[in-house]
Amino acid sequence: MTIFNMIEQPVFAYLDPGAGSMLLQALIGGGAGLYVFLKHFLKMFRAGAFRPARRQTACVTGKHAEGT
Repeated sequence: MTIFNMIEQPVFAYLDPGAGSMLLQALIGGGAGLYVFLKHFLKMFRAGAFRPARRQTACVTGKHAEGT
């Protein structure tokens, strides 16, 4: 295996300026999208959207608060 690592092999790879700027644009766009997603998620989390619904408990007298 080490013999294969020592042999030079030509690599046909070329990055032109357009490909570099496209990669940079994808990274910046992905970072901005992740920022907006996390900002929305934290806003929903603080608002209590992910908390389980509270159960309505019965009164001691057996009557509900809406009917009185």
